[in-house]
Amino acid sequence: MATLNFEQLEVYRASREFKGRIYKLASLFPEEERYRLRLQMRKAALSMTNCIAEGHGRFTWKDRIHFMRESRGSLNELEHFSCGRGVMTCAGSESQSPALPCGAPKRYGRVKNALVDDINDVEDNGYAKPEHLRDLKEDADRVHQLMNGYIAYIERQAKQRKNVARNSR
Repeated sequence: MATLNFEQLEVYRASREFKGRIYKLASLFPEEERYRLRLQMRKAALSMTNCIAEGHGRFTWKDRIHFMRESRGSLNELEHFSCGRGVMTCAGSESQSPALPCGAPKRYGRVKNALVDDINDVEDNGYAKPEHLRDLKEDADRVHQLMNGYIAYIERQAKQRKNVARNSR
């Protein structure tokens, strides 16, 4: 069976398109948001696609799932930044290091709602039109569903391979 290049994955294509929309949105922010919300949203959006690509290049299913969760965690990172509930964490310790894998935190929590919270921050500050943000929230939900679906697919594939290996002994 031929393997797909990561660029052929639906989850990657949707995440890449979503990243582009986040970049366009961030470009609308005023200068005082340059090093806060604009930079944070751009980093998290880039991290999302980087982790999908990196995970796809890994050999084991555990690594692939790990990087998909890191990608999903990039959405969660936005929640922690915009709400002031904490900074990026690694293994439970407070850190502001950009050296974390994919720049994502280790907490996952309410992933689907994380980006929505940042988008709400954008709306609250009047940086974009509400109808544009509604569409973006729907896209965030779709990307989240695709990420969860791809993780479930990888888990099923791993389980099938384990069963085949066990039955061939």
